[in-house]
Amino acid sequence: RALERVAAWQLRGLDAMTSCVGAVGSRAGAVGSRARRYLRRFGSAALFHGSFAVVAFAVWKVTCVIPRPYLVWSLEHTTMTIPAVASFIVLSMHAAAVAEAERA
Repeated sequence: RALERVAAWQLRGLDAMTSCVGAVGSRAGAVGSRARRYLRRFGSAALFHGSFAVVAFAVWKVTCVIPRPYLVWSLEHTTMTIPAVASFIVLSMHAAAVAEAERA
């Protein structure tokens, strides 16, 4: 039976084999592309959410070691300075976008 299949392919010729290999290759490329897109989206989301678990554990361990006065200072700095700087960055990006839109 296997010899019949080989003989059938030999009768079809090189063009048939090349087109079959091309069809399989293009389908594999499409599936691979779809898989890469899915993994890129899922991978970045998993990395983002997984970083919370890692960072939270690290923060927990660090807060156990830091003396109380420094801990209070770092907590104030984290809750006030960092959000303020982030807000300024967002506002400057918005102002730059508005200025660019007015030029156009």
